[in-house]
Amino acid sequence: MAATFFGKHDDWNVPESIVRKEMVPKLVDDPGFLERQDIQVVGTSGQAVDAEAVDWNDEAVVAGLHFRQEPGPKNALGLVKFLFPNEFDVYMHDTPTDSLFNKQRRALSHGCIRLENPAALAQYVLRDKPEWTPEKIDAAMNAGREQGVPLKDHIPVHIAYFTAWVNADGSVSYTDDPYHLDEKQKVQRV
Repeated sequence: MAATFFGKHDDWNVPESIVRKEMVPKLVDDPGFLERQDIQVVGTSGQAVDAEAVDWNDEAVVAGLHFRQEPGPKNALGLVKFLFPNEFDVYMHDTPTDSLFNKQRRALSHGCIRLENPAALAQYVLRDKPEWTPEKIDAAMNAGREQGVPLKDHIPVHIAYFTAWVNADGSVSYTDDPYHLDEKQKVQRV
């Protein structure tokens, strides 16, 4: 992990796959969805576009639009994000929808990793910076402005995906494969 960002971070640019698969179908019936989520539609010129004037059924028009969510309480990234180098543009972040952690099935992400207790992770990540007390971390998360905190030492981040594991009694537990990766791992026998 290379840096931590607190508070009001940059706009979130909604990935094209989320726009196409999730947002556009909602917008066909409910153009007010964007306004309720503090999401702006932006044209190729960078200027805001009136979402209610867009024909959401016209794929060519929609393909030329970008979507960004301004910082704030509805922002999908919450109050803090943790950046670490990777080729997939994945990071760990807070979430405004803590209720998702009450679900038994939590594979609800688009690649990034929602954190149930981001303040605790921030305390751990910043443990070698004594000036970053729990109170200062909380204040930074709620300051309303972005603040990057570079780390002295990089922390290795390893992300693992398990659909089977051995329990302490030797039995094996299995779960579903929400990302459909097990099939890719199978060895074909001849």
